[in-house]
Parts: sequence; C-alpha cells; structure tokens
Amino acid sequence: MKRVLHYVGRMDIGGMESLLMTMYRNIDRNKIQFDFAVHTREKCLYDDEIIALGGKFFRFPIMRKNPWRYKKAWDDFWKKHKDEYSAFHFHSPTFANVIAMKSAKKHGVPIIIAHCHNTHANRGKLQFIHDIVHKYHSKHMERYATHFFACSKPAAIWGFGPDYQKVFVMKNGIDLSKFSYDGKVRQQVREKLSLEDKFVVGNVARLATAKNQSFLLDIFFELKKTTKNASLMLVGDGPDKDGLTEKAKQLDIESDIIWTGSQKEIVGFLSAMDCFVFPSLHEGLGISLVEAQAMGIPTLTSKDRVPEEVKMSEYLEFLSLDLDAKKWAEKISNIDLPLGGYTHDAVRRAGYGIIDIVEKYSEFILSYRNEN
Repeated sequence: MKRVLHYVGRMDIGGMESLLMTMYRNIDRNKIQFDFAVHTREKCLYDDEIIALGGKFFRFPIMRKNPWRYKKAWDDFWKKHKDEYSAFHFHSPTFANVIAMKSAKKHGVPIIIAHCHNTHANRGKLQFIHDIVHKYHSKHMERYATHFFACSKPAAIWGFGPDYQKVFVMKNGIDLSKFSYDGKVRQQVREKLSLEDKFVVGNVARLATAKNQSFLLDIFFELKKTTKNASLMLVGDGPDKDGLTEKAKQLDIESDIIWTGSQKEIVGFLSAMDCFVFPSLHEGLGISLVEAQAMGIPTLTSKDRVPEEVKMSEYLEFLSLDLDAKKWAEKISNIDLPLGGYTHDAVRRAGYGIIDIVEKYSEFILSYRNEN
C-alpha cells in the first residue's frame, strides 16, 4: 500500500476539502491511503471520518508565527517519515510559503505535487508582499515540486504562470450517485425548516469575503420587495458570520434567513432550494456550482470571476458583478427552468465525475517511478 500526505490548513468544509474527502471515500484504500498535515490544534468537521477511514493527522505550527520553528518541524518530520510516503500533495491557495515542499525535496520524497486551487489570495495588509513572494515561487516551482496540478485553467495560470501546459488540470469532481434531486427529500427538509410555501434562494460556501455573501444579502433585500415569500438559506460558517448577521439586522431581513452552519451532507439543503446564487469575487473553480448543476438547481454566479469551464449545463448562468443587486434580484425572479432537470450526463462528459478522477489519480500514484 502507498501513502500520500496531503498538506492542508484544516479539514473543515470547503471546496478543496470536499474534493479530498470525496476522493478518499472512493479510492481503493487497500492500495492508497491518505494522511493529512494540518495547521490547527482544533478538531475539525472531517477529522473523525478521516480516522475511521484509516488516515493519520500530523499537526504543524503556523509558519508566520515562527518561520524557523516551522521549518524545523518539517525537517524533523521528513527525517522520520520520508520512507513512509510515496507522495506529498501540497494544497494551498497560494505559493507564498513553500517551506514544506522544499523540505520534502531535500529529503528525497519521490512525488511532490503542487496543487493550485484558486486564482487569487486575500492577505489584507500584507497582500502586496504576499503577491510578490507568490509570483517568485510560481516562476521557480520546478525547484520545489515534481508535478503541477490545478483545479482549472485560470488557477493553473495564476499558480504557475502562462506556461500552464505543464499543469495537469484535475477537476473538482463530485460523487454523482449522491447528487440527485429527490422531491421527497425536498419536502422533508422544507417541512423541517418551515419553508413549505417559500421561494428559497441558497448559497453553499464559507462565510468569507471572497464568497461575497454581503452582496448576496443586498440581492435578497431587493428580491424581498417583489417576492414576499422569499427565504435565504446560507449553508456554511466562517469569519464573516458576525458581520453578515449584523448587516441582515440592519436590512431587516434576518427573520427570513436560515443559517445552517457548516454541514457535511448538503444534498438535502440543496434539494430545498429553488435557486442557487454564488456571487463570488474570485474562484479557482467553485465545486458548489458543480453540485448545484448536478442537482438540477437554477444557478447564478459571477461573470469573469468564476472560470467559464464550470458551466456544463443550461442550469448555470453568469451575471456580472458590475450589475447592481436589483438586477441580480430581477434575474432570480425571472428564472423559469424546472427543478431537478437531469444533468448527470453533462457533468460526467465535462470530466467532473469522481470515479474517473480517482482512477486517473490512482494510476498516477501507483505507476509512478522516480526518474531522478
């Protein structure tokens, strides 16, 4: 059996984390086992499931708090564990920090995958410095990694530069067997949440600036003016929760919002929605958009901010963030697609079925021979 160590921040709800867990559940764990290098001491949503599936956790300090201690932690780790791993899979929204990859390279780990999941990174006051370091490492990634993955072409370009032909685009696949519209499930969830007679606008994402739920509140405020029975369902949690709650109070729409928090299983919540709205400021891909289309839910997302390749059915439409909230609300009001339209063939043809993705990944890990 071969083991792969995945470098992540924490195994909570998120697009990259969802992809990893879907792969992990579907991979032949008699041949390939996943372990996780995380950067938190807190217990996260997927931790118990990972342990049940046979995975291990290795907890590392935060780099920016003490870079020397962080580097030593990785050097100590690879000295002890380098012979246990066939691959080190580095997942990060940015390559401003490549210490873990450099250490793996130094200690002879045969496969080091640099995997870009985004097209932008928010770092606040340190953004300028962060972007310079990211760009430098992107140009010299061959020094640190043996292989280059990205979730989309825009993510490949942002992560590795215009010569993205060297990058394998591994799409954010989903388990299509689980993402099927079910009218009975829809009815049960809507009854449980007292939404039987409501028009439900939904969003599944971390509550964070990049996901732009603040603008979604503005859209919903405008929608309520013409659609009195509208409700908004926000599936997720994150650092913007308090600010969004306060804004909802100011707009006097708080009583019409369902805050579900982070959820491992989202199919029931998706089934309860009448429209999925995803006005992100930027996305590497947006796996929630794949899931919503697979369910046959009319979906709106940000034009020129979300990769065009995520559109694989008539159920997704792009709308510019240059348009005001009222225009987005009008578009929602005029949606006339039927709920639950079958789109699995389109999703599969576009390469987002997890079975095909796991087969390719497994073949790569199992057949790779270090040529160095």
